[in-house]
Amino acid sequence: MNELTELQKQEIKEVIAFAQKTVKLRTGLTIKLFYETPKDLFDSFFIPPVDLVRVMLRSLKIEMEDVQSDSRKREVVAARQIITHILKKYYKKITLKQIGHLFGGQDHTTIVNSNQKAQLRMDSTELFFIERYYQALGAVEKWVEHNKKKFEQQSLTA
Repeated sequence: MNELTELQKQEIKEVIAFAQKTVKLRTGLTIKLFYETPKDLFDSFFIPPVDLVRVMLRSLKIEMEDVQSDSRKREVVAARQIITHILKKYYKKITLKQIGHLFGGQDHTTIVNSNQKAQLRMDSTELFFIERYYQALGAVEKWVEHNKKKFEQQSLTA
């Protein structure tokens, strides 16, 4: 009864694939993520990328269904680019395919393009985009700080 099914094993592998050992946020807060050995779980905690996506979407007032759709609305396109850029920046080992899956199965080349456009928009000082980028990043930072104890407690019980 305690044995994992193949599906559960695959889901665990996907979670591990999403994870990276540390994330350094703009404020300098270091977040330790998923670890291979149980003893490491005592000093760290795991934040699934999908949780950060939800936080960013809430701050941008965009629905998950919108970013998973084919919508070309300015706000939705910006949200996809912002989320892609932040995920690639803070989850170094996340794959393009995994990010594409979060956006409803988008191809990896679409994710590459989205990330590149996000960087160009940041470099061009496009105010609309930059404000939304830091709005999303600030929401993530606040959410992480607010939930830090919860994640640490979960790590202790895992």
